[in-house]
Amino acid sequence: MYSFILQILIMGSLGAMIYLIARKIPLISDRAEENGLMHPKGFFGKVEFMIESLPLEKMDFAFSRFFEKKLRQLRIGLMKMDNYLVKHLETFKNIKNARHSLNVRRARFEKLYESQLENNGGAGKKEADATSKEIE
Repeated sequence: MYSFILQILIMGSLGAMIYLIARKIPLISDRAEENGLMHPKGFFGKVEFMIESLPLEKMDFAFSRFFEKKLRQLRIGLMKMDNYLVKHLETFKNIKNARHSLNVRRARFEKLYESQLENNGGAGKKEADATSKEIE
């Protein structure tokens, strides 16, 4: 899994470098024309001509708009997920508090039950048992 992530990062970096180089090639060729250098003939001359003819500024603007939209959508999605998780954690917290309060009530009732048994000498045990079944 880690090698896959590293390969994605390397390919993304390579793509970014090619993109940056492609943005700067027209600037270099403009300077070459100013110095009186012409385009070389042959295969590399055709490649340079194709690269120069690309509307890189329009593509750059389109990529910027696309990434801006996607980052905003990602931000909204993350905020929705955060809200969902917070609500879900609050339900766990409420359940935990309800169980805790039930355990506290049960412990108080058991203390009360024991004190009544000590005071009554065992009388009223049936009544206390019926009350404990109602609480559960």
